[in-house]
Amino acid sequence: MLVFLVVLFALPILAVLGMYQLDYRPGGSSHGELISPPKALQLSTLQDVRDKPFGAEQWTKKWNIVYVSDSGCEAECRKQVHLLRQIHVSLNKEIDRVQRFLIVPTAADSAELAALQTQYPDLIILAGDQAAPLAQQFDLPDQPAGTSGRVYFVDPLGNLIMSYPAGYDPKGLREDMTRLLKYSWVG
Repeated sequence: MLVFLVVLFALPILAVLGMYQLDYRPGGSSHGELISPPKALQLSTLQDVRDKPFGAEQWTKKWNIVYVSDSGCEAECRKQVHLLRQIHVSLNKEIDRVQRFLIVPTAADSAELAALQTQYPDLIILAGDQAAPLAQQFDLPDQPAGTSGRVYFVDPLGNLIMSYPAGYDPKGLREDMTRLLKYSWVG
């Protein structure tokens, strides 16, 4: 009986040591591209398109899905905004833990953005010159955020942690977001 107990408690330790010695690392299954190390964003208070202040603390309360568009919000941008809304709605009971952003760092048609805000009232739109420094923080090497068509995840601690290239699989993005929400205690 004593030998059985020793083997029972020693077996997991031996398995871990074997994995370490063989340099075995189980592969991940995320669909996006992990940003390693996570990039801490410098967040400040900005005005959204409704002229309401949006402070740094509001980024840190929830998980954030961000899309950046340099050219206002034309056809591709509208498609992405609608797709991200569909993904957001599909989160069911976890919907309150996630917020969506559209960042337009250039001077855009304010009527166009106001119409978009009316169509998607829970979308947070940060636009204009004040949003440019924030948008630049989403730039990846050789991929400026405003023209790359990428979608970004920002965690509730204000870190840029993952991105998805243009043409990503929406089901994969939803799976990753669901997994993050399932295992996360923050946000």
